[in-house]
Amino acid sequence: MLKQLENATPVSGMNLGNLRTPNAALAQRLYASSRMPGERSGPWTHGRMSTANESLFDQTHYSEPMTNYAVGWTDEEGYDALVEFLAPSFPAPGELFEYLSFDNAEEFLSDETIDDLRAIDADFKTVDYTQQMNTGKIANRGLRVELDWDRIKNDPIWQQRWTGRILRRLKRNQARRAAALMIASATSDALTWNADSTQPDIDVANQKILSANATGIKPNRLLYGESAWQVRITAYGLSNSLSAAAGLARDINGVGALLQMQAMIDAGRFQNGGTKSQIIGSNILLFTGMAGAQPEDPTNLKLAWTNCQTGMRFGVYVRQISVKKWEIVVEHYELLFAASVLGVLVLPVSNS
Repeated sequence: MLKQLENATPVSGMNLGNLRTPNAALAQRLYASSRMPGERSGPWTHGRMSTANESLFDQTHYSEPMTNYAVGWTDEEGYDALVEFLAPSFPAPGELFEYLSFDNAEEFLSDETIDDLRAIDADFKTVDYTQQMNTGKIANRGLRVELDWDRIKNDPIWQQRWTGRILRRLKRNQARRAAALMIASATSDALTWNADSTQPDIDVANQKILSANATGIKPNRLLYGESAWQVRITAYGLSNSLSAAAGLARDINGVGALLQMQAMIDAGRFQNGGTKSQIIGSNILLFTGMAGAQPEDPTNLKLAWTNCQTGMRFGVYVRQISVKKWEIVVEHYELLFAASVLGVLVLPVSNS
Protein backbone atom coordinates (compact mmCIF):
# COMPACT_ATOMS: atom_id res chain seq x y z
CA MET A 1 0.00 0.00 0.00
CA LEU A 2 1.41 3.37 -0.96
CA LYS A 3 2.41 5.68 1.83
CA GLN A 4 0.17 8.73 2.08
CA LEU A 5 1.18 11.10 -0.69
CA GLU A 6 3.72 13.46 0.83
CA ASN A 7 1.93 16.57 -0.37
CA ALA A 8 -1.66 15.35 -0.31
CA THR A 9 -4.30 17.78 0.88
CA PRO A 10 -5.85 15.79 3.80
CA VAL A 11 -4.77 17.47 7.03
CA SER A 12 -7.00 17.81 10.04
CA GLY A 13 -9.01 21.00 10.09
CA MET A 14 -8.79 21.87 6.37
CA ASN A 15 -11.73 21.60 4.01
CA LEU A 16 -10.97 22.76 0.50
CA GLY A 17 -14.18 21.44 -0.98
CA ASN A 18 -15.62 24.89 -1.62
CA LEU A 19 -13.05 26.58 -3.83
CA ARG A 20 -15.33 29.57 -4.31
CA THR A 21 -14.02 31.09 -1.11
CA PRO A 22 -10.79 33.08 -1.54
CA ASN A 23 -9.01 31.32 1.30
CA ALA A 24 -9.79 27.81 0.04
CA ALA A 25 -8.80 28.71 -3.52
CA LEU A 26 -5.54 30.22 -2.29
CA ALA A 27 -4.78 27.18 -0.16
CA GLN A 28 -5.53 24.88 -3.10
CA ARG A 29 -3.11 26.79 -5.32
CA LEU A 30 -0.31 26.04 -2.86
CA TYR A 31 -0.80 22.35 -3.69
CA ALA A 32 -1.87 22.44 -7.31
CA SER A 33 1.51 21.99 -8.98
CA SER A 34 3.13 19.40 -6.74
CA ARG A 35 1.34 16.12 -7.39
CA MET A 36 3.93 13.41 -7.65
CA PRO A 37 4.06 10.12 -9.58
CA GLY A 38 3.50 6.92 -7.68
CA GLU A 39 6.33 4.63 -6.69
CA ARG A 40 8.14 3.36 -9.79
CA SER A 41 5.64 4.89 -12.19
CA GLY A 42 6.93 5.15 -15.75
CA PRO A 43 10.44 4.39 -16.98
CA TRP A 44 13.46 4.57 -14.69
CA THR A 45 14.77 8.13 -14.46
CA HIS A 46 17.91 9.19 -12.61
CA GLY A 47 17.15 11.84 -9.96
CA ARG A 48 13.37 11.43 -10.02
CA MET A 49 11.59 11.56 -6.68
CA SER A 50 8.35 9.71 -6.07
CA THR A 51 6.23 8.40 -3.23
CA ALA A 52 7.63 5.63 -1.07
CA ASN A 53 6.16 2.13 -0.87
CA GLU A 54 5.83 0.23 2.44
CA SER A 55 8.20 -2.45 1.16
CA LEU A 56 11.00 0.09 0.88
CA PHE A 57 11.10 0.69 4.65
CA ASP A 58 13.10 -2.43 5.40
CA GLN A 59 15.36 -2.65 8.45
CA THR A 60 17.91 -4.56 6.38
CA HIS A 61 18.42 -1.40 4.31
CA TYR A 62 18.29 1.04 7.22
CA SER A 63 21.24 3.44 7.14
CA GLU A 64 22.21 4.59 10.62
CA PRO A 65 24.85 7.09 9.35
CA MET A 66 22.38 8.69 6.93
CA THR A 67 19.63 8.72 9.57
CA ASN A 68 21.95 10.54 11.96
CA TYR A 69 22.80 12.90 9.11
CA ALA A 70 19.09 13.52 8.43
CA VAL A 71 18.26 14.18 12.10
CA GLY A 72 21.14 16.64 12.42
CA TRP A 73 20.66 18.15 8.97
CA THR A 74 20.49 21.96 8.85
CA ASP A 75 17.73 23.51 6.76
CA GLU A 76 19.46 26.34 4.90
CA GLU A 77 16.28 27.67 3.27
CA GLY A 78 14.44 28.29 6.54
CA TYR A 79 11.54 25.87 6.09
CA ASP A 80 11.99 24.44 9.58
CA ALA A 81 11.76 27.93 11.08
CA LEU A 82 8.66 28.74 9.02
CA VAL A 83 6.86 25.53 10.04
CA GLU A 84 7.74 25.96 13.72
CA PHE A 85 6.53 29.58 13.55
CA LEU A 86 3.21 28.57 11.94
CA ALA A 87 2.67 25.29 13.76
CA PRO A 88 4.71 24.69 16.94
CA SER A 89 5.54 21.00 17.18
CA PHE A 90 5.28 18.47 19.95
CA PRO A 91 5.94 14.73 20.23
CA ALA A 92 2.67 12.79 20.24
CA PRO A 93 2.30 9.82 22.60
CA GLY A 94 1.62 7.51 19.66
CA GLU A 95 0.40 7.36 16.08
CA LEU A 96 -3.16 7.65 17.44
CA PHE A 97 -3.63 10.28 20.12
CA GLU A 98 -6.37 12.44 21.60
CA TYR A 99 -6.46 16.21 21.92
CA LEU A 100 -9.04 18.72 23.10
CA SER A 101 -10.64 21.55 21.17
CA PHE A 102 -13.23 23.81 22.71
CA ASP A 103 -15.23 26.98 22.24
CA ASN A 104 -13.52 29.33 24.66
CA ALA A 105 -16.59 31.53 25.26
CA GLU A 106 -16.88 30.21 28.83
CA GLU A 107 -13.39 31.49 29.59
CA PHE A 108 -14.72 35.06 29.27
CA LEU A 109 -18.22 34.83 30.71
CA SER A 110 -19.00 37.37 33.41
CA ASP A 111 -22.27 38.23 35.15
CA GLU A 112 -21.27 41.31 37.14
CA THR A 113 -21.74 40.73 40.91
CA ILE A 114 -24.41 38.05 40.70
CA ASP A 115 -22.38 35.27 39.14
CA ASP A 116 -20.21 34.36 42.12
CA LEU A 117 -22.46 35.41 45.00
CA ARG A 118 -23.44 32.57 47.35
CA ALA A 119 -26.60 32.87 49.43
CA ILE A 120 -26.63 31.58 53.02
CA ASP A 121 -27.27 27.79 53.12
CA ALA A 122 -26.82 27.57 49.34
CA ASP A 123 -24.06 26.11 47.20
CA PHE A 124 -21.78 28.07 44.96
CA LYS A 125 -22.94 28.40 41.37
CA THR A 126 -21.78 25.60 39.06
CA VAL A 127 -20.09 26.70 35.87
CA ASP A 128 -19.42 24.53 32.85
CA TYR A 129 -16.64 24.47 30.26
CA THR A 130 -17.59 22.69 27.05
CA GLN A 131 -14.93 20.86 25.10
CA GLN A 132 -14.60 18.33 22.32
CA MET A 133 -12.33 15.33 22.29
CA ASN A 134 -10.65 14.67 18.93
CA THR A 135 -8.57 11.76 17.72
CA GLY A 136 -5.53 12.50 15.60
CA LYS A 137 -3.70 9.97 13.44
CA ILE A 138 -0.08 10.60 12.60
CA ALA A 139 0.54 10.16 8.87
CA ASN A 140 3.60 8.32 7.59
CA ARG A 141 5.26 10.38 4.87
CA GLY A 142 8.23 9.57 2.70
CA LEU A 143 10.01 10.05 -0.60
CA ARG A 144 12.36 7.92 -2.66
CA VAL A 145 14.87 8.90 -5.32
CA GLU A 146 16.15 6.79 -8.22
CA LEU A 147 19.91 6.87 -8.84
CA ASP A 148 22.04 5.50 -11.66
CA TRP A 149 25.41 4.27 -10.40
CA ASP A 150 27.32 5.74 -13.35
CA ARG A 151 25.96 9.19 -12.41
CA ILE A 152 27.02 9.01 -8.76
CA LYS A 153 30.04 6.69 -8.61
CA ASN A 154 32.57 9.55 -8.65
CA ASP A 155 30.82 11.49 -5.89
CA PRO A 156 32.18 10.40 -2.48
CA ILE A 157 29.26 11.99 -0.60
CA TRP A 158 26.42 11.00 -2.92
CA GLN A 159 24.36 9.53 -0.08
CA GLN A 160 24.54 12.76 1.96
CA ARG A 161 23.90 14.90 -1.10
CA TRP A 162 20.75 13.03 -2.17
CA THR A 163 19.46 12.57 1.37
CA GLY A 164 19.72 16.34 1.73
CA ARG A 165 17.78 16.87 -1.50
CA ILE A 166 14.96 14.64 -0.30
CA LEU A 167 14.90 16.43 3.07
CA ARG A 168 14.63 19.80 1.35
CA ARG A 169 11.70 18.49 -0.69
CA LEU A 170 9.98 17.03 2.38
CA LYS A 171 10.40 20.20 4.41
CA ARG A 172 9.28 22.45 1.56
CA ASN A 173 6.15 20.30 1.29
CA GLN A 174 5.65 20.54 5.05
CA ALA A 175 5.93 24.35 4.93
CA ARG A 176 3.37 24.52 2.12
CA ARG A 177 0.97 22.29 4.05
CA ALA A 178 1.28 24.47 7.15
CA ALA A 179 0.74 27.69 5.16
CA ALA A 180 -2.23 26.23 3.28
CA LEU A 181 -3.87 24.99 6.49
CA MET A 182 -3.38 28.33 8.24
CA ILE A 183 -4.80 30.27 5.28
CA ALA A 184 -7.75 27.90 4.89
CA SER A 185 -8.50 28.28 8.64
CA ALA A 186 -8.33 32.07 8.60
CA THR A 187 -10.84 34.87 8.27
CA SER A 188 -9.82 37.07 5.34
CA ASP A 189 -9.79 40.87 5.16
CA ALA A 190 -8.10 42.45 2.13
CA LEU A 191 -6.14 45.67 2.65
CA THR A 192 -5.00 48.35 0.20
CA TRP A 193 -1.83 50.27 0.99
CA ASN A 194 -0.68 53.25 -1.02
CA ALA A 195 0.26 56.89 -0.48
CA ASP A 196 -3.37 57.81 0.28
CA SER A 197 -4.16 54.94 2.67
CA THR A 198 -3.93 54.56 6.42
CA GLN A 199 -0.43 53.68 7.55
CA PRO A 200 0.16 49.93 7.11
CA ASP A 201 1.31 49.29 10.68
CA ILE A 202 -1.79 51.02 12.04
CA ASP A 203 -3.95 48.80 9.83
CA VAL A 204 -2.29 45.68 11.20
CA ALA A 205 -2.67 46.97 14.77
CA ASN A 206 -6.41 47.39 14.15
CA GLN A 207 -6.60 43.84 12.80
CA LYS A 208 -4.87 42.59 15.93
CA ILE A 209 -7.68 44.11 17.99
CA LEU A 210 -10.29 42.38 15.79
CA SER A 211 -8.55 39.05 16.31
CA ALA A 212 -8.47 39.56 20.08
CA ASN A 213 -12.20 40.41 20.02
CA ALA A 214 -12.86 37.00 18.46
CA THR A 215 -10.76 34.96 20.89
CA GLY A 216 -10.39 37.01 24.06
CA ILE A 217 -6.60 36.94 23.78
CA LYS A 218 -4.29 38.93 21.56
CA PRO A 219 -2.58 37.06 18.72
CA ASN A 220 1.15 36.90 19.35
CA ARG A 221 2.56 36.00 15.92
CA LEU A 222 2.70 38.02 12.72
CA LEU A 223 3.92 36.56 9.42
CA TYR A 224 4.54 38.65 6.30
CA GLY A 225 5.00 37.20 2.87
CA GLU A 226 7.85 38.84 0.97
CA SER A 227 5.49 40.53 -1.50
CA ALA A 228 3.29 41.81 1.34
CA TRP A 229 6.35 43.36 2.99
CA GLN A 230 7.25 45.00 -0.31
CA VAL A 231 3.74 46.52 -0.56
CA ARG A 232 4.19 47.88 2.98
CA ILE A 233 7.54 49.59 2.36
CA THR A 234 6.34 50.90 -1.02
CA ALA A 235 3.32 52.54 0.64
CA TYR A 236 5.52 54.19 3.24
CA GLY A 237 8.01 55.23 0.58
CA LEU A 238 5.32 57.02 -1.45
CA SER A 239 4.39 59.27 1.47
CA ASN A 240 6.39 62.33 2.53
CA SER A 241 5.11 62.53 6.11
CA LEU A 242 7.34 62.16 9.15
CA SER A 243 5.29 59.24 10.40
CA ALA A 244 5.77 57.48 7.07
CA ALA A 245 9.52 58.01 7.35
CA ALA A 246 9.43 56.37 10.78
CA GLY A 247 7.41 53.46 9.39
CA LEU A 248 9.85 53.02 6.51
CA ALA A 249 12.74 52.86 8.97
CA ARG A 250 11.23 49.94 10.89
CA ASP A 251 12.50 46.50 10.01
CA ILE A 252 10.46 43.39 10.77
CA ASN A 253 11.74 43.31 14.35
CA GLY A 254 10.72 46.94 14.75
CA VAL A 255 7.21 46.16 13.52
CA GLY A 256 7.04 43.25 15.94
CA ALA A 257 8.16 45.45 18.83
CA LEU A 258 5.61 48.13 17.88
CA LEU A 259 2.76 45.61 17.79
CA GLN A 260 4.10 43.50 20.67
CA MET A 261 4.15 40.38 18.49
CA GLN A 262 6.71 37.90 17.27
CA ALA A 263 7.17 38.91 13.63
CA MET A 264 8.73 37.14 10.67
CA ILE A 265 9.09 37.59 6.90
CA ASP A 266 8.98 34.48 4.71
CA ALA A 267 10.61 34.44 1.29
CA GLY A 268 10.17 30.71 0.59
CA ARG A 269 9.32 29.61 -2.93
CA PHE A 270 8.31 26.46 -4.76
CA GLN A 271 8.19 25.39 -8.40
CA ASN A 272 4.77 26.07 -9.91
CA GLY A 273 4.74 24.88 -13.49
CA GLY A 274 7.46 26.81 -15.28
CA THR A 275 7.80 29.53 -12.64
CA LYS A 276 8.53 29.95 -8.94
CA SER A 277 5.71 30.93 -6.57
CA GLN A 278 6.02 32.38 -3.08
CA ILE A 279 4.61 30.31 -0.23
CA ILE A 280 3.10 33.27 1.68
CA GLY A 281 3.37 35.90 -1.07
CA SER A 282 1.22 39.02 -0.69
CA ASN A 283 -0.46 37.77 2.49
CA ILE A 284 -0.06 38.68 6.15
CA LEU A 285 -1.07 36.15 8.81
CA LEU A 286 -2.02 36.94 12.41
CA PHE A 287 -2.42 34.01 14.79
CA THR A 288 -1.44 32.58 18.16
CA GLY A 289 1.46 30.18 18.64
CA MET A 290 3.28 28.97 21.73
CA ALA A 291 6.72 27.38 21.55
CA GLY A 292 6.59 23.85 22.92
CA ALA A 293 2.88 23.48 22.16
CA GLN A 294 0.73 21.59 24.65
CA PRO A 295 -2.65 19.86 24.07
CA GLU A 296 -4.68 22.64 25.71
CA ASP A 297 -2.75 25.83 25.05
CA PRO A 298 -4.27 28.50 22.75
CA THR A 299 -1.95 27.73 19.81
CA ASN A 300 -4.04 27.77 16.63
CA LEU A 301 -2.05 25.36 14.48
CA LYS A 302 0.03 22.47 15.80
CA LEU A 303 2.30 19.79 14.40
CA ALA A 304 2.37 16.41 16.14
CA TRP A 305 5.12 13.94 15.33
CA THR A 306 6.35 10.51 16.39
CA ASN A 307 9.59 8.64 15.86
CA CYS A 308 10.07 6.19 13.01
CA GLN A 309 10.65 2.51 13.63
CA THR A 310 14.33 3.44 13.78
CA GLY A 311 13.66 5.29 17.05
CA MET A 312 14.48 8.66 15.50
CA ARG A 313 12.36 11.41 13.94
CA PHE A 314 13.59 10.56 10.43
CA GLY A 315 14.53 7.24 8.91
CA VAL A 316 16.83 6.82 5.90
CA TYR A 317 17.13 3.64 3.85
CA VAL A 318 19.69 3.01 1.12
CA ARG A 319 19.67 -0.03 -1.13
CA GLN A 320 21.05 -1.33 -4.40
CA ILE A 321 18.15 -2.75 -6.41
CA SER A 322 20.06 -3.91 -9.52
CA VAL A 323 23.56 -3.87 -10.96
CA LYS A 324 23.39 -0.17 -11.87
CA LYS A 325 20.42 1.12 -9.91
CA TRP A 326 20.27 2.46 -6.37
CA GLU A 327 17.60 4.21 -4.36
CA ILE A 328 17.41 6.28 -1.19
CA VAL A 329 14.23 6.52 0.87
CA VAL A 330 13.55 9.03 3.66
CA GLU A 331 10.50 8.72 5.93
CA HIS A 332 8.95 10.58 8.88
CA TYR A 333 5.65 10.82 10.78
CA GLU A 334 3.64 14.03 11.19
CA LEU A 335 0.15 15.44 11.63
CA LEU A 336 -0.68 19.11 11.08
CA PHE A 337 -3.98 20.10 12.64
CA ALA A 338 -5.92 23.23 13.57
CA ALA A 339 -6.63 23.04 17.29
CA SER A 340 -8.61 26.28 17.00
CA VAL A 341 -9.43 28.61 14.12
CA LEU A 342 -10.60 31.45 16.38
CA GLY A 343 -8.81 34.72 15.76
CA VAL A 344 -6.75 33.54 12.76
CA LEU A 345 -6.62 36.32 10.18
CA VAL A 346 -5.19 36.41 6.66
CA LEU A 347 -4.72 39.87 5.18
CA PRO A 348 -4.12 39.90 1.42
CA VAL A 349 -2.52 43.27 0.66
CA SER A 350 -2.09 45.25 -2.53
CA ASN A 351 -1.31 48.81 -3.60
CA SER A 352 -4.53 49.26 -5.60
